[in-house]
Amino acid sequence: MQIGEAIPVLAIVGTEDVMTPPRYSTFLEETMSNASVHIVEGGTHFVFAEYPDDVNKAIERFVGELASS
Repeated sequence: MQIGEAIPVLAIVGTEDVMTPPRYSTFLEETMSNASVHIVEGGTHFVFAEYPDDVNKAIERFVGELASS
């Protein structure tokens, strides 16, 4: 079993995050079969506080896809 094969993962990252840059999230997406990435333009490490509507929509979409599969 490959890492991430059984557990769906959503990584949310901002383009301006210097602590955990987007390349880390895209690495997860490339190496984990059930991972997806949502990148928020202009977001920093505090993307959840900076862009709550964008983040919440991404989470709702992710959970909706899980519920329909």
